[in-house]
Amino acid sequence: MGTTRFSSDRLTFEFIYPDSRGAAGLLAVEIATPERIVYMPVPEWVIEQIWQGEVTGSYHFLSDAERMLDKVRVSLEEDRNRLLFP
Repeated sequence: MGTTRFSSDRLTFEFIYPDSRGAAGLLAVEIATPERIVYMPVPEWVIEQIWQGEVTGSYHFLSDAERMLDKVRVSLEEDRNRLLFP
């Protein structure tokens, strides 16, 4: 199996297989989704310890936490979220 690509309204699965000459062939299968897919960016309050593979939270004043949550909510709007897909 090759890669899986996400877009806001479908999934694309790529299958790699050898053709009759032994070269690699690619079959892409698109499936419509029953609801919109959203990209969930890592919020700014998450701290990643890359070398240890840990993801932890952090502490913030309530007003800052509400601002950060609003930023994440806005990123889920359809037009803005579509820009986050590769």
